[in-house]
Formats: sequence, C-alpha cells, structure tokens
Amino acid sequence: MKTQSYQDRELILKLKAGSEEAFNLLFYKYERILYAFSLKILPSEEDAEEVVQEVFYKIWKKRYLLDEQLSFKAFIFTVAKNHIYNLLSKRVSETAYKRYCSDTTSNLVNNAEETCCFQEMKNIIEQIVSNMPDKRKQVFTMSRFQGLSNREIADQLNLSLSTVENHINKSLKMLKQQLPLHDIHLCLLFLCWWP
Repeated sequence: MKTQSYQDRELILKLKAGSEEAFNLLFYKYERILYAFSLKILPSEEDAEEVVQEVFYKIWKKRYLLDEQLSFKAFIFTVAKNHIYNLLSKRVSETAYKRYCSDTTSNLVNNAEETCCFQEMKNIIEQIVSNMPDKRKQVFTMSRFQGLSNREIADQLNLSLSTVENHINKSLKMLKQQLPLHDIHLCLLFLCWWP
C-alpha cells in the first residue's frame, strides 16, 4: 500500500483521537471519487450512495485501528470493494432464491409430497429459530424473514453493524449444524435459501 500523504496523515491522527472535523474533511475529500467508483460497478445511484455511507460508517466505528502511515485512499477503496462484493453476492443469492421459488411453486402446488416437505422444512427452521437467544432470533428474523438490511437492523435495534453480522453468522451456523439431523432433501432446500 502507498505511503500516506502528509495532510491525510494529520487528519487520520486527529480522527483516531475522535475528531469529527477530521472525519468530515476526509469524507468530503473522498466521497465523490468513492461514489463514482461504486457507480461504475453497481446498477443504481442509491447503491453507490449506500457504499459511500457504509465505508465511512465503518471508518468512524474502527477509526482507532487506522494506520496513518498507509494510504487512506487505497484503504477506503478496499473497504468499498469488499462491501460491493458482499452486496452483489447477497443480490445473486436473493435472485437465485426467487428464481428457485418461481420455478418450483407450481410444482409444489401440484405435488402434495413436495408441499408436505416444504411445510416440514418451514416448521423445522421455525423450531430451530425459536430456540435461539432472543436478540439473535430477533436479528435473524428481521434479516431473513422480513428482508431488512444489516444496516437497517443495526439502526432499528441500536446495535453495531458487526454485532448484527455476528448474530446472523451464529444463526446460520446453528441452522446448518442442526439441519443435517433432518431429511437430506430438506437440508438441500435450506442451503438453496441461505448460502
């Protein structure tokens, strides 16, 4: 990574000490190029704006970990690339799930056995989720059943984004551990839903 410019180094030192002014100066210096970069990859202006907000939210939350000797610009582009990758990956999963549901809905309606399996799978998932700790259950339900983004959940529950992500990861791990105890066909259906 490139060496940090003198001006950025000074701003990062102040930011690490909690300076909102330094944060704002860095934000206004880099928001447009980060937005333009994101817009080249993502399909909408809203998505690009989300990336900029998310990157700077993470910077503020993790400001004490910043290295003033390294390039801030290179760092924010790395964070942006990771966020874009995660966003697109989630959308691909959602699209695949919707396509799966669309392709199989008519078959499920016409086939009583498959309908029974689908209902059984739903009941198993609901049972596993009901045994989760309250906060984890709430976060998981908001994410997977209500379709809220991690940021929306964090804001609504007054939690950090990393806490929300941690709850979701632990929920998925619990589901994946407990589902193999059930029918393999149901497990495959579940894995199509949540990668």
